[in-house]
Amino acid sequence: MSLLLSAGLLTGTNLFFLWRVARCADCIHPYGFPFAFFMTGGFAGIREIHGVNLVLDLLVLLVIAVIVSSAWKRFSRNRAGGL
Repeated sequence: MSLLLSAGLLTGTNLFFLWRVARCADCIHPYGFPFAFFMTGGFAGIREIHGVNLVLDLLVLLVIAVIVSSAWKRFSRNRAGGL
């Protein structure tokens, strides 16, 4: 559940950055949150994929999933009377 929740949160954030409107013709637009793993733009038509940043994004996803899972377990344990 926590992996799905954190994946949904980061996917939504990444889609927000992906669907933004270009402000100029020669700007370079980074995509990805928290690390920019894809860049497009410029007059020459730059398209770069940064594999290291993509892996770091996936690691952040797993770390957020672990944090949400541990918080959920702690919260549900307190609600159940401390069992």
